[in-house]
Amino acid sequence: SGQGSGALNSSHVMPDIENPPALTPNDLIYNFARHTVPIVIEEYNLIFFMVAKVASSEWTRFFLRLDGNSKWCSKGRIHDHKQNGLRYLTQYPLEKAQEMMTSPKWTRAIFVRNPK
Repeated sequence: SGQGSGALNSSHVMPDIENPPALTPNDLIYNFARHTVPIVIEEYNLIFFMVAKVASSEWTRFFLRLDGNSKWCSKGRIHDHKQNGLRYLTQYPLEKAQEMMTSPKWTRAIFVRNPK
């Protein structure tokens, strides 16, 4: 029957890594309207997706400190993308952001938690 053998059932669709979906200006990861735009750390080819209540303040402080930004230890508005000095995906042209999101040279990361 294929169960437990690692076989895929007919309802499972593998992603088409050769033809990824195109990034658009209205995508959640490219539009600051909902605070879902990932942080970009170019020096390490890293794109990091923040999730509220999953140590996002600590991750923001870590990336600020990694960048040598003195705001890492402040009590101020470290999540304010207009003031914190971090780079975000939406600050790159759409074509460059698309390349960053699909290139094997870039690492994309996210931490999640069990809400229990």
